[in-house]
Amino acid sequence: MKEIENNNVGFIGIGIMGQGMARNLLKAGKSLHVMANRNRQPVEELKNIGAIELSSVVEIACKCSAIILCLPNSSIDLSTVRTITSNMRRGGLIIDCTTNNVETVKLNALTSKKADLRYVEAPLTGGQQQSHDGKLGAIVGCSIDDFDAVKELLSPCCDVIERFGDVGMAAKAKLVSNFLALGTATLVVEAMKVAKTLEIDWNQFYEIAKRGSGNSMSLERIAPNATQGNYDGYVFSISNTVKDLEYITNLLKGHGDAERIAELLLDIYQKSLNIGTQNKNLSARLDPTFLTNEKLTSKGHKLQPPSTI
Repeated sequence: MKEIENNNVGFIGIGIMGQGMARNLLKAGKSLHVMANRNRQPVEELKNIGAIELSSVVEIACKCSAIILCLPNSSIDLSTVRTITSNMRRGGLIIDCTTNNVETVKLNALTSKKADLRYVEAPLTGGQQQSHDGKLGAIVGCSIDDFDAVKELLSPCCDVIERFGDVGMAAKAKLVSNFLALGTATLVVEAMKVAKTLEIDWNQFYEIAKRGSGNSMSLERIAPNATQGNYDGYVFSISNTVKDLEYITNLLKGHGDAERIAELLLDIYQKSLNIGTQNKNLSARLDPTFLTNEKLTSKGHKLQPPSTI
């Protein structure tokens, strides 16, 4: 086991998952250094309970002996790791909790090794509530020598931390896990959509479905909320769904029916982007407004996505 040199921990990516993780690290007594993005609310809340704000990735890399990343996509992740490896002291530890494609984590590991840094991939399972409660799962890819340090650092955030092998294996396992999760959530949404079309009462449908083998965490997140007119039960954006399904589809090339299912799922959510819902949650596809726009699009009336300016 290689120990962390000091107690200074950096956290880059204080978003839906990262904020809860950072809060739990502070509660565990870590000296946590964070960096704000355009949304200052999370970092201000963390500063109020002891976090130290730094102004840049360079500052965090210079100050901290361990850095946790929880970033939106592989492109941002690659750029951030390059900056860290150019500025972090030798022997430092990078724990990357971003959902990445396999190529990215392998490049990050190579870049880190050249800089005499330790790179670990640890994508997460669970959602916003599990992040808040410290009940996430970490899928770890790293050398055996680094695993104990990873467990020690992530234990305030995760109640399950499993090593799947060397770097690259965790990305594979995470993407297959997301294939299952997103596929299940999509089936719940589609089942409820068709139930509505067939004039089946949602409350009755949910009460029956949850007692059968179709019950799932996705059903529990989506259906009870939707029956009350809340279409945000599944807190995962359509834009993130497309991003993950692109990674998944690439991973599953040549894997028969799994590849075809992934391509179908990706097609469903790519079409969703065309009707201006990229920032909506996956379960928003049950919103009556969404359904109306979806019907118009299917009849050939293409709606333009909203301006991002």
